[in-house]
Amino acid sequence: MKRRNFLKYSSAAAAWAGFQLQGFSVNPMPRLPFLKALAGGGNPNNRVLVLIQLTGGNDGLNTFIPLDQYGNLKLFYSIDPTDGVVQRSRTANLPPSIDPAAGFTDSRVRDSFIAYAAYVAKNYQPEYLALGVEVNMTFERAPEQFEAFVTLYAEAYEVVKGNSPKTKVFPTFQLEDLEGAFGIVHRPRWEIFDRFRGRMDVLAISTYPFLGEARSAADVRGDTVLDSTAQTLAANYAKSGAQPALPAGALVMRLSAGYPSFAEVFSSWRGVPADAAAIADRTATRAGLGVAYDPNSTLGVYWVLVLDD
Repeated sequence: MKRRNFLKYSSAAAAWAGFQLQGFSVNPMPRLPFLKALAGGGNPNNRVLVLIQLTGGNDGLNTFIPLDQYGNLKLFYSIDPTDGVVQRSRTANLPPSIDPAAGFTDSRVRDSFIAYAAYVAKNYQPEYLALGVEVNMTFERAPEQFEAFVTLYAEAYEVVKGNSPKTKVFPTFQLEDLEGAFGIVHRPRWEIFDRFRGRMDVLAISTYPFLGEARSAADVRGDTVLDSTAQTLAANYAKSGAQPALPAGALVMRLSAGYPSFAEVFSSWRGVPADAAAIADRTATRAGLGVAYDPNSTLGVYWVLVLDD
């Protein structure tokens, strides 16, 4: 078979194959422009991209991985019901029978979301499962949909935990939009984390630096000096149990102990007005985070956050 026909009838055909799941369209691969171009067969320079799937298999809905050949794998799943093309202001891929304006308020959408979350949890027992992606963008652009999603998330969270208690469940957030630096300009929305308090096992944030003020890799480089300072303070804090003093020249320092994850630490700071105001200091442009574990201490895990200008 000619290479062009191979691409046209195999890769491209697979990319555009469709399914129906409880009335919703499901595609094994995204509708990317480059796949559409391949399907069209236009290739004036005769260069060909060949995609080879290695050991394993996928039928569009199920994935088979030979674990004896790929050790120590962890399953990360994400259920993304919103449309990134329109900045997550609506649900995506709804069947014609459902009004797009109804979205998460429609009982059929809610039932399908919960059923799929339960299916993933029960059949795959993933290490991590994101229920909703960059959900704060929906809050800014479709507040009613966001409110409906919050209650839907709470229901789905309990269902997932019932089927897979060890799975870490969480929504994800978009950093530049949280800061108010992308699209709809607004004050920082850190308090949105509180809407998921008690049902957010991991704090997950995506970032696209080019949407904010970053214009090169140097603009997003981590602050190794502050990280080192915070880590030293955390280690001493864990060893002695005594709260460290604010480093010379630093703007803010916040401490926490006993929480096993940063999501819980950040949520606890958000719940105390003085701490919330401190970590939202707009003059701070640099941050260092340290964490230390002492198995012989009462609290176990010790956290130190240092902010500077």
